[in-house]
Amino acid sequence: MVSISKALLKEYKHKSDYLNRYSKLCRTIQIISLSKLNSIKYRLKNRQAALELFRYLLNPILNDNELNYKNYFIMAIGTIKTCCNLLNNNATSTLKTIVKNLLEMNKKINLIAYSEKITLFAKKNHSRYLKKKILKAEFESVSFTFATILVNRLFGFGFKFNNKKDPGYAKLTRKKIDYDKCIIIFNRYVSITEQVPAFYTAYSYNKLLRFYHKDFDTINKFDLFKSLFFVNLKESMNKVRLLKNLCHFGYTLIILDCLEESEYCQYASRSNVMKHAHQASKDLAAKYLREYHKIRQELITRELSEIVAAVDA
Repeated sequence: MVSISKALLKEYKHKSDYLNRYSKLCRTIQIISLSKLNSIKYRLKNRQAALELFRYLLNPILNDNELNYKNYFIMAIGTIKTCCNLLNNNATSTLKTIVKNLLEMNKKINLIAYSEKITLFAKKNHSRYLKKKILKAEFESVSFTFATILVNRLFGFGFKFNNKKDPGYAKLTRKKIDYDKCIIIFNRYVSITEQVPAFYTAYSYNKLLRFYHKDFDTINKFDLFKSLFFVNLKESMNKVRLLKNLCHFGYTLIILDCLEESEYCQYASRSNVMKHAHQASKDLAAKYLREYHKIRQELITRELSEIVAAVDA
């Protein structure tokens, strides 16, 4: 009986020490995630106001019938980071809903999966629509350069030299991609305890060119963006070229926003998970420590009782 109690005493002590070390590790990860979130809060302050113009540019209110747009290009952004299963669940559930709605309207879908978890979901549920997968991109640091590379690869924007003798002059060109409208699914950071699924919609460059180039004389005079910007370029030969540059820049900013929002959500999700893990491990360590002291006290009491009994005898 004494040997069993000593074995339990040793086991409870070992478990308590291990959980205390694990609790400290969770707390450290939580503090690191919170510090990264605090350091990027200023970047969120005026982000949406700055993107408002380009959201309007890439997703205007078109007069054309929506049924004319048959080809849809969907990009779902997930993550492979630990403690972020909720973010992948948000992205997959939103993707499932959007695909279902588009199929009910008889739309053609081209799906691109960003991250391994989204790829596995797409292969299992929407394999016939999966055209491309982007793996190991999560290991790249999120930057404007990286977003530009993604836009060039996905949306067909790229640079080519008109004159081999003059490599300093680059012209923005567009490769043909068969889509009319793009939907980008991602997670938006609301607060440390709340991350919600969201998506951007944007028309293809061909649709935007037709819309803005169609008839500048009939543009609504209250349409501030077009009336002050494109109408003034009505006679300019650089109008189409400028629209290409704006579309390229707008797509890049939107992709950058999606990637950065996803990164913020990863820090917030990890912070929440580590907070709960820290508290749970701390409580469990305290429970084992109480059991340790209880058994230790019983052993001491038994030994004292045996000593007293021996003295009395």
